[in-house]
Amino acid sequence: MPLVRIDMIRGRSPENIWAIADAVQRSLIDVLKIPERDRFQIVTQHDPDEIIALDAGLGFERTSGTVIVHIFSQRGRSTEDKQLAYRTLAQQLAEAGVDGKDLFVSYFENGPEDWSFADGRAQYIEGDLPIPGQADGDRPVTAHRSAGTASAPHHDVGEVVSLSVPAVRTASSCWLQQSFGTRWRPHAPRR
Repeated sequence: MPLVRIDMIRGRSPENIWAIADAVQRSLIDVLKIPERDRFQIVTQHDPDEIIALDAGLGFERTSGTVIVHIFSQRGRSTEDKQLAYRTLAQQLAEAGVDGKDLFVSYFENGPEDWSFADGRAQYIEGDLPIPGQADGDRPVTAHRSAGTASAPHHDVGEVVSLSVPAVRTASSCWLQQSFGTRWRPHAPRR
């Protein structure tokens, strides 16, 4: 479920704006294999002095046709999938009149716990929606901050079991060691 922000300089026709939004959606359907109705886009037009998008030292000039696409999606896509998405976006947007040099794409990842589609509920976590990239019935371990515990569905009977955070770390450590021959180490907290 990507949420897409499309920023552009004011002055395009409504038809061209729709062509750009449609091209972005087609690209995500083709590459990320999202459902057609999984469409959440925010299109914002800016005055020319409200978008500053230089070339990052790559040696080209952008025009007033600059389009910035921010894709917010769940983690789990490979680097190759993301690179294919960038290329596909450039191809599809070229058909909508956006020069490849005027396209800037950023891709942000988060987890199923970071989405609520309606009613203040986390539909992925509560099981109303399948989590992209996970087998049916496969739910992630989620932390309950107030209780200091973690829980996950029991795959055999569908019951929810509670685990202490150290138990989750131990289980993760064992899985990592078995899978990759390494021990799990917590990251130092960021300041």
